Amino acid sequence: MKVIVAIGGGEVGSIYKESKYETELIDQEIVKLAGKDNPHVLVVPHATPPEMEYRSYQNIRNNYQNLNCTVKYLRRKKLADLEYVNNLIDWLDIIYVPGGDTIKMLELWYQNGFDKILKDAYEKGKLLCGNSAGANCWFSDFNTDCDNPNNLKVIGLINAYLTPHAEERKESIKKNLKNNDIIGISIPTATAIVVVDNKYRVINTTENKIYINYYQGNEYIEKEINNTEYKYLKDIIRR
Repeated sequence: MKVIVAIGGGEVGSIYKESKYETELIDQEIVKLAGKDNPHVLVVPHATPPEMEYRSYQNIRNNYQNLNCTVKYLRRKKLADLEYVNNLIDWLDIIYVPGGDTIKMLELWYQNGFDKILKDAYEKGKLLCGNSAGANCWFSDFNTDCDNPNNLKVIGLINAYLTPHAEERKESIKKNLKNNDIIGISIPTATAIVVVDNKYRVINTTENKIYINYYQGNEYIEKEINNTEYKYLKDIIRR
């Protein structure tokens, strides 16, 4: 079974209890999807600044330990050690990528061939998930507020244009999809889309809505998707 969970943003809490935990219900669903009593979670906090890497890991570790998971993280400086990385991949059940700078994360991954390792992990049935930048990376194109001078593309496991924090980016979605023959999936804060093999469903913990977006001729189309039961993915990413 191949699983991706893309979270549109939201506070993940803090070990110091200084921020909200908006993604709690989504994290609970991720653990259920792993289908194990004690899932192994690897946190990959490469979108966060290096000085914040460990803090980002600590916050996610705290959340998932509370859900009976064993949690480790992959340091930037260990990416070049392929034996170490592959041993972690064999160990894990869930890969969680926190938010931050999508572009800097992708640059780091491409420099070290980590994008190929993630694709292989997906093919082996490892559950891939992430928040904001950590959601962007699984799609074929993405909406970001980070500079992308080299037009870096993402891993492309799902053929769609992903927008996290969608409630804040409505105009940029409309602009970026113009003359772009691809379906947009717009995910706001504290919501997620779950893709299992060739089917999908949504997780919505707020009143925010998830949409697909595209152009039909010169007309901009925006359609809500709100199914909590699985439907075929091809019905929304193929027109």
